[in-house]
Amino acid sequence: MTIRHLHVPHIKTALLSLLLLAALSADISAQLFAPPGKGFTIDLPVGFECVQQDPDGNGYLFSYNMLPVTLIIKLYDKGACRDAAGAAATALGKLRARYETAVMQWNGAECAISSFSMTLPGSETGQEGWAAAAPLPNESGWLTAICYADQDRTWYCARAINSALDSLCIGEAGRRTPGIMTSFAFPGTGKKEVTLTIHGKKIKSAVGSDDAEANKYVVEREYAILTLYARNKNWLEAWRRYYRMIHRDACRRTARLAADIYKTLYPAAVKADSKNPDMEYIRQLLSWIQEFSYVRDPQNADFTDIVSCATGSPSDCDSRSLLLCILAEHAGIQSALFISREYSHAIAGLALSAGGAKITVNGTAYLLAETTAKVDPGLVAQDMSDESKWIAVELP
Repeated sequence: MTIRHLHVPHIKTALLSLLLLAALSADISAQLFAPPGKGFTIDLPVGFECVQQDPDGNGYLFSYNMLPVTLIIKLYDKGACRDAAGAAATALGKLRARYETAVMQWNGAECAISSFSMTLPGSETGQEGWAAAAPLPNESGWLTAICYADQDRTWYCARAINSALDSLCIGEAGRRTPGIMTSFAFPGTGKKEVTLTIHGKKIKSAVGSDDAEANKYVVEREYAILTLYARNKNWLEAWRRYYRMIHRDACRRTARLAADIYKTLYPAAVKADSKNPDMEYIRQLLSWIQEFSYVRDPQNADFTDIVSCATGSPSDCDSRSLLLCILAEHAGIQSALFISREYSHAIAGLALSAGGAKITVNGTAYLLAETTAKVDPGLVAQDMSDESKWIAVELP
C-alpha cells in the first residue's frame, strides 16, 4: 500500500449516527487542538474547525474551509479493541467502508494505516481517504483519525489529507516524532554514514537512509498547503505551522547527528568559556553554519530539508536558522525561529544569557543569531533591526 493522491467530501449528518457521535453545539479552534486529559494533540492546517463533538469528548468532527476535506477523530476504551488495526476496523466498519490496512511501528508502538473508500448515505459520489490508528498513552485506549474527500476531488485534496493526519501527536514525546503518514511512506530501514568537519574537527555520524528524502517530502507538501493562504487573512498562522511541521519531522531525524556534534564540540566549549559554555557552543555551531553554500529557489519551497542542510547541501536563511534551533534544542537550549515578510529573511533565537540583540516572546528573551553572514550571536544588520517586523515561531 502506498501513499497516493486522494479526494474528500463534506460530511453528511448521517455520518454522525454511523460513528455514534452525539451532536454538541461547538466552535472549537482546531489549530493545536488538545482536549484535556485525552493524551493527544493535533496541529491541523489553519482553517480546520471542530464543528461537533460527543458529550464525553471521545468523538470529534472537523471540517476544512480551504478545501472540501473532512476529519473524524474517534477514541475507544482499552477493552473495546484488541489492537490498532482493530480500532481502525471498528471505526471504518461503522462507515461501511472498504479498506486495506497495514501495521507499522510509530511513536514506539504498533499502529495502523488504512486506505479506504466508501459511499455516505445521501451522497451522489463516493469518498476516499486515509485512516490512522494508534494506542493512547499508558495503554489507556485507542485513537482513530479518519480523513477523506469526494472521489472526484481526492487528487487535489491529497496533501491536505496527509498533512492533517501527519499532524497527530500521541503523548508529549509525539510532538518531536515524524508524523504517522510520513513514517509510513518512509519507514527508515537503513543508515547512511556522514562525516562533518566543524572547527577543524572531523565528526563521524549517521542519518537514516531516507531521512533527507522524508524531510524534503514534508517541506514540499507543507509548502503546497502554505500556498493556499497567500491572500488569506490567516497567512501568518499558516506560515508558523509550515515551520512547526518541518521542525517536528526533523527533530528525531537529526538526533544522532546532534548528539555526535555535541559530544565532540561541547567539551571544547567548556574549556573556552567555563562560565557560559552554552554560549560558546552556539558560537561554534553558528560559525560552522555561516560557512554553508548559499542558494535560493523562490519558485519552489525555497527551503532545503534539514538533513541535507546539515550534511552540506546549499541552503537559505530559514533552513539554516531552523537547523541551528534544532541543534540548540538537542543541547538543552530553548530556541525559536524568527521570520520576516518585510525583510524576506529568517534568523534563529536562542534563550541564552548574553548581551546583544534579543526579542522577548512570552517572557523568554531570545538572543538573535544571523546564519547567512559572518557575525557573532546577538548582532543583526541595522536595516533589519525593527523588532515589530519579526514574527516568532515558537517550537515545541
